[in-house]
Amino acid sequence: MMKDMLLGGLCLFTLCQLAHIAVWRVRVPQAYPLWLLGVFVALPTLGLGGWLCWLALSGSPLWGRDLLVSVFGAYVLHGALSGVYAIAYPGVIHFSPTVEIVKAIAAGMPRGVTVGELDLPLFTPDNMFAMRLENLLKAGMIERRNGLLVPTAKGARIARAFVLFRRLLGLPELGGG
Repeated sequence: MMKDMLLGGLCLFTLCQLAHIAVWRVRVPQAYPLWLLGVFVALPTLGLGGWLCWLALSGSPLWGRDLLVSVFGAYVLHGALSGVYAIAYPGVIHFSPTVEIVKAIAAGMPRGVTVGELDLPLFTPDNMFAMRLENLLKAGMIERRNGLLVPTAKGARIARAFVLFRRLLGLPELGGG
């Protein structure tokens, strides 16, 4: 049963990953967080739910407690993998200062580089700031009002939650940790 859960979860995640790649190859959606939810949550939930209903209603010999436990385990593994992927995804698609520093250091191998040798022309205001503002605007976290940027109710709630979590961990409100 454990093998079924592991294999099922990995297969489910792989199928969703393939669907994700197919959609993104055609056109990267502007509201990508919603699409990620659709591909990695709604699609497998509806697919598994429909399959289980069909098995139950058709009187299939596969239907039973063992199948339900295996499917549940596979779904939990898929959810864990999808959660980790969703957390890492912004670092893949957006400019990441950390990744650029590591790439610059890797380019200086095998010798390595000094801090003074790090030439990072990509650290422009557009890469460091403008793109993030645009993403926050698209996500509805901030809005422009009378020439000013202001947080939306959603943005303020999320910012408060992050500050609260950082305090809970004993981290400073800005940077570190």
